[in-house]
Amino acid sequence: MPLLNIGLSIYLGVLPAALSISTFTYLHNEAGSASHWLGKQICTAALYASFEVGATAVAGKPESPALDHMSKMVNRPEPLWIEPESIGRG
Repeated sequence: MPLLNIGLSIYLGVLPAALSISTFTYLHNEAGSASHWLGKQICTAALYASFEVGATAVAGKPESPALDHMSKMVNRPEPLWIEPESIGRG
């Protein structure tokens, strides 16, 4: 499983985030950080931050057509909704 994680992370260009997630998961589960409240909180916060960085990096890639489509929809000059008074007019 770790090889799949690293390979997919290299392919997606988020290797630092994946290594960070793996490191903090190891520290939390195997190294005993979960046995103390401070270590548990630090590892959990670092895991959330690493996941957020990796997810943002993957979603923000320029070759992501779904995200590009959404950004173009937001910047449209016409509204994305139908005005109530325009309903029924042809």
